[in-house]
Amino acid sequence: MALEFQEWSKLEDKLTAGHDDIKDVGDLQFRDTFIPRIGVEYEFEPGIGFSGGIAYQESPLETGVNKEINYLDARRTIFGLGFHATAQRVYGFAHPVRFDLAYQYHAIGERDFRLISDQTGNNDRVKTDGDVNVFAASISMQF
Repeated sequence: MALEFQEWSKLEDKLTAGHDDIKDVGDLQFRDTFIPRIGVEYEFEPGIGFSGGIAYQESPLETGVNKEINYLDARRTIFGLGFHATAQRVYGFAHPVRFDLAYQYHAIGERDFRLISDQTGNNDRVKTDGDVNVFAASISMQF
């Protein structure tokens, strides 16, 4: 279990006027966020196990208005599952080798945005919403 604090409001201090499109053109405002996470891992044999978890992440964007910058972000709920196995002896390797497979499902929340462009005269309304599926695999040597 974890609770992560992201201090996005400090980013505005780091963006230098005259040198950054986010500050100069977009005038984007950010807010601080907390990200709660909870997960479990079960190793049913030495070196072989499963893991799973869930997290909730709010968008740090203060408003849904983007001027000249198409920065879209919405809240999301993330579900993850994983499997790992460690082989102690693999031909040609002097150290154990770990194999990992992972899956994440991101449920993107619905949020309305207004994209404004002085150059093109656009004043479009768009909406974020949907699902993202992520698959990952890795092989690593432990030494």
